[in-house]
Amino acid sequence: MKHLTACSLIITTYNWPHALECCLSSILRQTQLPQEVIIADDGSEPETKNVVDAFAKKASTSFPCLHVWHADQGFRKTIILNKAIAVAAKPYIIQVDGDTILHENFISDHLHFAKVNFFSAGRRAYFTKKATEYLLNNPTKIPSMRDLQERKKGNALRLPWISTLPLFRAYATNSSLKGVLGSTLAYWRADSILINGYNEEMSGWGCEDNEFVVRLLNAGIRRQNLFFSGIQYHLEHPINSRTDATFNNSIYRESLLKKIVACAKGVDQYLSISCPS
Repeated sequence: MKHLTACSLIITTYNWPHALECCLSSILRQTQLPQEVIIADDGSEPETKNVVDAFAKKASTSFPCLHVWHADQGFRKTIILNKAIAVAAKPYIIQVDGDTILHENFISDHLHFAKVNFFSAGRRAYFTKKATEYLLNNPTKIPSMRDLQERKKGNALRLPWISTLPLFRAYATNSSLKGVLGSTLAYWRADSILINGYNEEMSGWGCEDNEFVVRLLNAGIRRQNLFFSGIQYHLEHPINSRTDATFNNSIYRESLLKKIVACAKGVDQYLSISCPS
């Protein structure tokens, strides 16, 4: 099977430019570069734009970098992701958060396992607070295993030969919703359009990625887990407010129980706009 090479890397961010700089530095170290990078910015202050502009200049000879931004009106991740999906020019989307650092083979691993009628769910390891503070001040530093918290440290093990074993691939393919992370998710852009992208009826943080994934599953798109591949590291930070989690969970449950495929308010409203803002 010929490996996919054309992908758009979408990075979500909000007012943490030092973390974003770490994430962007890790992209330049990739063994296989994306064909474009899209920063999905949920209303950050100008310092973030400065980081994006500096990165875009460095990367200009390798790939374009788009900064999709809208004004800060609270947590509107579903909206900014839809705007990013709408302008994505490549058939496959790899989605990460701007508070993560990518292993040098992160993109190549995702593209290696990309298959039609499947989306990929990854795992991540977590930096200690001390390591996070150091990395934020040294964004080009390459992290090591000693920088990681003990919990889920195994998620930093890259053993691609295990990931390719037929029996293991069968085990890694399922329809489970457990452990879905929007910070390491990959899917075909056409599939995201089919389900009308992220559900903008969801307000604030919580369940937005799970609800997106459940509609992919309802549409017949299967899940595959990237165990021992697609390694990602997460910078330590306080947990987001869960004020809206109950409301968002009710929407998620409805999509699950009623087997909803396409949400009513989603990406379709941006598809005719060349550069949403």
